[in-house]
Amino acid sequence: MLPQVVVLVAGGAFVNPFVRGVGLGAALVDTATEVASGVGIAVTGTLLAALSTGDIATPTWSALQTAEFREAVMIAGLALTAAAAALVGWRFARSSVVVHARR
Repeated sequence: MLPQVVVLVAGGAFVNPFVRGVGLGAALVDTATEVASGVGIAVTGTLLAALSTGDIATPTWSALQTAEFREAVMIAGLALTAAAAALVGWRFARSSVVVHARR
């Protein structure tokens, strides 16, 4: 959490009105959402580039190229879903440990 706070504080006049208007918590959530979206786009693009062959910018695709692209999109979607499920599971396990420790 500290790096996001440093970024928000270092932004000065640009970030300050937003933070004042909605609060630091909302600003951190906004930052985390944008970072997660960027990571998702980067992972998807990397997997599509790695799993697809041929020139993606051509006006016509062969049946093989279309099938490879569809498979690459499916694999990228499954990878992002698995990563999200792993993060939710990790957070759930971590929160249940904290709840049991407080009792």
